[in-house]
Amino acid sequence: APDARINLKLRTISSLRPHEETVERLAEGLLKRLIRDGVQRDPVVVDEASGTILDGTHRVDALRKSGAEFALTYLVDYGDPQVRLYRWYRVISRPGEVQAKEILSDLKLEKRGPLGSTDFSPRPRSRLLVAYHGEVFGREADDLDGHTSTMRNFDRAAARKGLHLGFVDEASATPGLVQGEDLTLIPPGFGKEDVLRAGAEGRLLPPKSTLHVFPIRPLGVDYPVEALRTGKDVLDEVLGARSTRLIEPRSAYGGRGY
Repeated sequence: APDARINLKLRTISSLRPHEETVERLAEGLLKRLIRDGVQRDPVVVDEASGTILDGTHRVDALRKSGAEFALTYLVDYGDPQVRLYRWYRVISRPGEVQAKEILSDLKLEKRGPLGSTDFSPRPRSRLLVAYHGEVFGREADDLDGHTSTMRNFDRAAARKGLHLGFVDEASATPGLVQGEDLTLIPPGFGKEDVLRAGAEGRLLPPKSTLHVFPIRPLGVDYPVEALRTGKDVLDEVLGARSTRLIEPRSAYGGRGY
């Protein structure tokens, strides 16, 4: 039987609220894998009280497109301080000085000073900043909508110029990352209330805005998609057929870091 803290349940997809936009190519890749494997590998992590999806928006989108009416969810209490909220840094790799300056100008970001004088702490309502060659760029003031608009425009600028856009979780970000030749966007400090509001109002944050960390997380359940189309509960049967093992925090599993 699963640990009592692991609350796995089928939830209707229509009751789940995304808080971030999806990236079409990622959802399409998951859809192909769903069709190929015939299982939802990992549960979608959801705030039990509000139905807000904390991790697994692309999985839900792929399940919906596969014809599923239900998703296997791992329900958590978002108010639990052990559920922590972090950020992804957006990184345009080595754009070159000319293109970097063009992007900074297009985003209407002005030089704010050297890195050493800047607070990167993820407190709610901290300002969005962009770092390049040891300098920090930003605006005098901006609201949350302005910040998220800048994040989207940063992504579009990379695509338009054919530059590589990557993501680094803030816990893995090294001082060298924001001092070198990459153009690095440090998002504002989103709060849990921003996540819940985005889910409730449907005003979604850009993809990869938030990174949630949970004290425990079930992976590799492999719930049949066919059962998710009908809502048939075969969880006990599925869990009974699987062995259990623990992986250490910050480990790689299935091509992702946890």
